[in-house]
This record gives sequence, C-alpha cells and structure tokens, in this order.
Amino acid sequence: MMTKLSQERLAQAIRSARFVETVLDWTVEYTSDRSVFGQKLANFQNTQFKPPISRPRQRSPVSLPIDAFRFSWKESSILDAAMAKMFTSELHCEAVDECLQLFGGWGYMTEYPIARAYIDARIVKIAGGSIEIMKTIIARQMFAQCGFALAKSG
Repeated sequence: MMTKLSQERLAQAIRSARFVETVLDWTVEYTSDRSVFGQKLANFQNTQFKPPISRPRQRSPVSLPIDAFRFSWKESSILDAAMAKMFTSELHCEAVDECLQLFGGWGYMTEYPIARAYIDARIVKIAGGSIEIMKTIIARQMFAQCGFALAKSG
C-alpha cells in the first residue's frame, strides 16, 4: 500500500484541480442565468470577482515541480505528490465554498450539484493522507535539506 500512496495522492491532486474547474463553470453558468434585484447575478462586481480568484490558482499546480499532470507516476517523488495533494485539495475546498456562496439558498439544497460538491469536497483533505500528513512530509524534506532530521512522533 505504501508504494502506491504517491500515485493515489497525485490522482487526488488531478481530481481536485479538475473539479475546481467544473465548479467554476457551474457558478459562471448559474450566475449568468439567475436574476436578483432586477439584474443578472453575474452583473454584480462581487460575483465577477469570485471565479477569477480560483481560476489562476486552479491552473498553478502545473507549475509545481511534479509530473502528475502528465501522468508520469513513476517519476514523481513522495514530496512532489504531497505538495500537489495538499495544494489542490485545499484549493478544491476553498473554491467550492466560495462558489456555493453565490448560489444562495439553492447552494444548501442537495438537489443541486453545488451542494453535493460541497458535502463531497471535505474528503479530499483526508483521503490519501490528511493535510497534516502532507505538511509533515514537506517539513521533513525541508529540514533534511539543511541537515536536520525531525524527530519521529508516536
């Protein structure tokens, strides 16, 4: 199982990056159609600012030093996989939370995909290793680079 954790983490990273794109698409479509106070929700500046905040961050995992986005499983290190998983799973949850807000009460009803996405998003910070485990992996590597070995807990 331990030999496949990096692959699972990379798969989680790819899934989260792609899901953020889907949620942003849902939000743009919904806000372009929904009217409030006599105009489309998309016409409000606050609404316009939400998707652009998440879109560049969704694309930035490509700049991480990983081969995950080219599906080169064997070349990716444990550290690369941990960084990718931590970054994209946190972005996944933040983007879903921000986008759900624009759906108002509809975002709370599970008949709508955004509400189910919100419920389901939380698992990405746990599956394949929690965010805290990813931080531990990254911290160990950072301290090891300066010659300091962190004590193992437990």
